[in-house]
Amino acid sequence: MKLKKRIKKRYGITVGQANSVLWIETLLQTPIEDYRKNAIALILAPYLINIKKVSYDDAFQIIKNWLDKCNELRRLDPNFSYKIKYSFDTAMRKQQLPMKLNTLQNKNRELYRLLTTKSK
Repeated sequence: MKLKKRIKKRYGITVGQANSVLWIETLLQTPIEDYRKNAIALILAPYLINIKKVSYDDAFQIIKNWLDKCNELRRLDPNFSYKIKYSFDTAMRKQQLPMKLNTLQNKNRELYRLLTTKSK
């Protein structure tokens, strides 16, 4: 119950409904060259697992497909499957929520700009 309240307070959406966070959905459609490990751990895994409530296998495939597009921009490290699984486990165990957009703006201005100009 606490997780649902935190999601409602932070994003203004109710878990279980067909709601989404636009800038994160934009990220899922946008291949990036850098910040991929952090994007998975701090944004995508917590979003898919704790907000969208996507199954573990489906969430893994969604991120794998995104990484395939990212790999076309710049080659990936070979051990991304481990990073995805670890990020899911952390998101589930800690009931972690995705990074806020304004936090992303402070931590990675380039990715912030890319996502906010694409989502308009």
